[in-house]
Amino acid sequence: MKVLVSEAARLAKDNIPRYRSVQQCIAYIKELDADTAVTEHFIRTLCRSGKVLYYASGNKSLVSLDSLLAYLNVQSKDKPTARSKYFDEGERQ
Repeated sequence: MKVLVSEAARLAKDNIPRYRSVQQCIAYIKELDADTAVTEHFIRTLCRSGKVLYYASGNKSLVSLDSLLAYLNVQSKDKPTARSKYFDEGERQ
């Protein structure tokens, strides 16, 4: 019986979405990258635009940490910035 309970707890832990406050998201990202330029305002803007999953609870937004990290990873790998195309083609004249 004890094995089944611990297995169920492990499965539940793996499937529970991680929702954090905006400040907690910033702290987590700063643990991963101390020099990050991601700000609270940026995360709130992503939430309002529907690019990141979140729940509004009174004045606090609970952000899906997994959704936020997925968005940041996709943006950094797949979408070049407007300036990067100039550097790929060579120096601008």
